[in-house]
Amino acid sequence: MDCAKLPYLLRAYYAWKHGLPFAYVDGVAGSRFGHASNRVVSRAGMIDHGGFDAPSAIRTMLDNVYSGTFRTDAAHDSAIPADFYSPALQPGSIRPGTVIYDTNAHVGIVYRVDASGRVYCMDAHPDFTISRSVYGPQFGQSPAALGGGLKNWRPLQLQGARLENGALVGGHYALARNSQIGDFSLVQYFGTEPSNNGVPRWSYNGAQLGYYEYARVAISGGKSDFNPVYELEATMGTPCNDLNDRAQAVNHAVANGISARLHPSEIPANIYNSDDSEWESYATPARDARLRAAFVAVRGADDRAVAEPRSPGGL
Repeated sequence: MDCAKLPYLLRAYYAWKHGLPFAYVDGVAGSRFGHASNRVVSRAGMIDHGGFDAPSAIRTMLDNVYSGTFRTDAAHDSAIPADFYSPALQPGSIRPGTVIYDTNAHVGIVYRVDASGRVYCMDAHPDFTISRSVYGPQFGQSPAALGGGLKNWRPLQLQGARLENGALVGGHYALARNSQIGDFSLVQYFGTEPSNNGVPRWSYNGAQLGYYEYARVAISGGKSDFNPVYELEATMGTPCNDLNDRAQAVNHAVANGISARLHPSEIPANIYNSDDSEWESYATPARDARLRAAFVAVRGADDRAVAEPRSPGGL
């Protein structure tokens, strides 16, 4: 299961089982990578009318969504609406179901937000494993044009439909524009303060913070406190999980005989995201990059704790 497909699978499955309409972007002009946003060119929808073949429709959907589907400009409405919008960093807006898009072609799904604003997420891999992490520098920061970071599903309505024999018939999909969404915000891209030579800045109650510190405090509503022992335990949980996931990926490769094969004559042009199914399933460069970022984050958190001690009551 590709990481980008899992949010769509969960959303579509829930809609099917609850008799809800669901629509999605099934075509974008662009790619997984590049310095420009992708343009949405088409959408598709599905409603269970009783004789509707939902499993087939979901398989079709999964064939048409990929990490490039998430690579849309967060700051502007497109002529054909994207599936996601940029949410405010505040209590309640970042919640289970929020998506995290890493513009290096990786996608996670939030499954828990604790009282201190720590955001827990899970992600899928081509070898059909699910791993867990905590939102932080390993996901990277993104310009608004590429739409990376935290994303919520865009509100959707089926308008003009009529109910016949217990099924919805007719109607059309209407998706909210950015200006119609109460918690739409670009703070994660542009900061809370005037930028310094184009570099965004964030502050909370007058305290200048790095982005990930700000996100955590803002998501908690200012309730985030700092207990050094807890912070170290919780922060170390991320690289420990990532190390276990890496070991699992290697064990899967060994179990499937990949280690016994001849070395490939050449490596893919992009070692982090390849169209070669075996390389994509069993190679670990992308996992390793996130692992390195997680350890850098641990060191950075330790340095900040020493340089900028906080009281247990928070900021």
